Amino acid sequence: MSSDIGKEIETAELVTLKPPERIKFKFWKNTLLILIIFILAAAFIVLFFIAYPKTYTQPILTPVPIIGVLSKPLWEENYDVVTNKSQVIEAKYVRWIEGGGGKPIFINYNSSEDHLKNLFNQINGLMLIGGAAELVEYDKEKGKNILTLYGKKVKYMIDIAIKANDNGDYFPIWGTCLGYEILLLAFAEDCDLLKGECNCFNYTDVLNFTQEAYSSRVYSFLTDEQLELLGTVPMTYNSHNYYVTTEDFYKNSKLYDEFKVLSTSSNKNRTFSFISSVEAIRYPFYAVQFHPEKSMYDFNPTHNFEHSLSSIMVMQRFPIFFVNEARKNGHVFIEDEEEHIVYNGEMGFDSRLGPLYLFP
Repeated sequence: MSSDIGKEIETAELVTLKPPERIKFKFWKNTLLILIIFILAAAFIVLFFIAYPKTYTQPILTPVPIIGVLSKPLWEENYDVVTNKSQVIEAKYVRWIEGGGGKPIFINYNSSEDHLKNLFNQINGLMLIGGAAELVEYDKEKGKNILTLYGKKVKYMIDIAIKANDNGDYFPIWGTCLGYEILLLAFAEDCDLLKGECNCFNYTDVLNFTQEAYSSRVYSFLTDEQLELLGTVPMTYNSHNYYVTTEDFYKNSKLYDEFKVLSTSSNKNRTFSFISSVEAIRYPFYAVQFHPEKSMYDFNPTHNFEHSLSSIMVMQRFPIFFVNEARKNGHVFIEDEEEHIVYNGEMGFDSRLGPLYLFP
């Protein structure tokens, strides 16, 4: 009988031990579950900000942004218009900005630095236009290539924008063709960066996207279908003599530390490739070697523009994206806008490049 009592006592001890063990097991089970949920939530947040970078989280400060369009020298060799003016802005770039919902104003590239800085503090974004202009020239005294006056003035505006962004003033820049080239020159601090004799005139090509393009700010603004079209249908119009290769890009740490290569394209003879679009890593700076404005606003019958519906819809996304970036800037234009609008320029027409705005 004593043995039965002992068994009962032992059984009772075992019974009393089970609830704490269960509680302990449930505690660790719940802790592990909470830890897994926390890790998954953290991973989701990280992936969210990779897919939707800082630029998408910026508040809208200016519903109708003012975009400064920096003029360029009227290079007589490139235009057949007869005028006594010395600066030009091709009308297609003005329309491109307006097509994105922005208001373009004229900025005289040959202004003093004080004037340029004053206007910078009033505009919401900067457009570096395409076209022909000398960016570098040979300095005999220094024995090397240096930026031309035009190149220096553009670089000055870029430097102001860099400082502004570093100080929390979100300020975007868009560069097309010539604007793309000067933007990279300004960061590279190497006037021998550009290669010439490209044979890249009057043809369309596809964009060969890099992996970084799919997480970029600019191409994330396009749909998957539009990205596929850009990668398979020749619709990006090229007209440039100079170019930057991926090899030269990655040789310059000042470039690859600050920019992502988003795509490459081939020259007309398909003998080599060049970088066709980039995006700055730390700044809302975007640049393309091709001409997204041509499909919508250039109708020269001798040029091989792509005017299909799909091309128009794709190319429209670029100005809409850029102008929306400018909405995130809070600058206020305090001067009389009417005194600075591009339409104050003298209207001209070039048989090859179409309507122009000419300035003294």
